Amino acid sequence: MSSIREGITMYKKTRSFFTKRAQFLTMPLYAFFIISMLVLSWEAHFFYPNYAGASTLAVVSMNESSQADFIPEESIRLRIKSNSNSAVDQQVKINIRDEVNRHISEWTSTMTDLADARHEIETRMPELETVIMNELEKLGKKTSFRVSLADVDFPTKQYGNRVYPAGEYEAVFIELGDGLGDNWWCVLFPPLCFVDFAEGSDQPVEVDQEEEEEEEEVQISFFVVDVVQSLWGKITGA
Repeated sequence: MSSIREGITMYKKTRSFFTKRAQFLTMPLYAFFIISMLVLSWEAHFFYPNYAGASTLAVVSMNESSQADFIPEESIRLRIKSNSNSAVDQQVKINIRDEVNRHISEWTSTMTDLADARHEIETRMPELETVIMNELEKLGKKTSFRVSLADVDFPTKQYGNRVYPAGEYEAVFIELGDGLGDNWWCVLFPPLCFVDFAEGSDQPVEVDQEEEEEEEEVQISFFVVDVVQSLWGKITGA
């Protein structure tokens, strides 16, 4: 019986010895990994700043859809300017938006060619005017409006992390009343109007390069800190 107890005691001591030994040997590996992460993060940010920003964005915003902020070069946009920024006029704009988008989507649902979609919209402009007029009457509004399919000036716009440069883009342009309110735009063809690309004033977006670089640096720093803290917690058992 005594020999059994001695055997158990010896087993516990041996297991404790090897457990501590394994922990001691693991710590240098963790330290090497942490240093490697720091060096790689610094090199990526220093030598490849664009890549560093992109990789950081992928870590921070991995669950965001890449299609949500992409506009094909060959596209027809929809832009609507409301009469004013009053709650009533903004609601009118939303109702007009929904009706116009619904009808044009039906008209072009089977089309894949931009020229065909353009021709279809051009030939149905009188119908589109009727759609807008009927919706205004339904809302009890006598607001004047103008609608056209043309190259429309767009200021620089930012959606998510993508900046679209200012320029002329083909669009169905609707101006309600005085057109002094916030505008709304999306892409009619190919159909991307389920994405609310932008709603706001016509003031151009100014992109500060220094602020972007600082933000990327902060994001990288926080990512590295999180990794270090996580590994240290595993080492110390915290």
